[in-house]
Amino acid sequence: MASQFLRETDGLCFEAEKGFREEDLFHLWNKAQTERKPLLILASRPVADWSVLLPDLQSRLAASQLIEIGAPDEALLTGLFQKYFAMRGTTISEEALSWLVRRMERSYQDVQILAQRMDRLAIERKKPVTRNIAQEALRSYQDEGHAIGTENLADK
Repeated sequence: MASQFLRETDGLCFEAEKGFREEDLFHLWNKAQTERKPLLILASRPVADWSVLLPDLQSRLAASQLIEIGAPDEALLTGLFQKYFAMRGTTISEEALSWLVRRMERSYQDVQILAQRMDRLAIERKKPVTRNIAQEALRSYQDEGHAIGTENLADK
């Protein structure tokens, strides 16, 4: 999502990792203001929880807007898969979608990875994306050590 935002706005981005240099963020903030570009700060915790020492940076961060993006729910997962396949000119069966979104990890990254795997399997087999293809994609992802949802793959 950050990449898309940056492409569409020509903005700047700062990934606030633990132990980042405040001066780097302060200079990037000033650059964004000078160039009249949006600044996107990516962080795992709200800026109010940061221990910022630079007073000017403290005030800027205090005035910034916080947008928290949580894990996607089943409806959003379903929509993301449908959008992915529609953009590719294909579809995914309702049965495959229903089965998959109840079992997969609720993450945006996993949607992308699983959609690509299902797409590849469907192309190789010259078949639409069905529940069997969804099961195989999720199982191979699990076999690589990635988490799946709370239900067992063999269920239903």
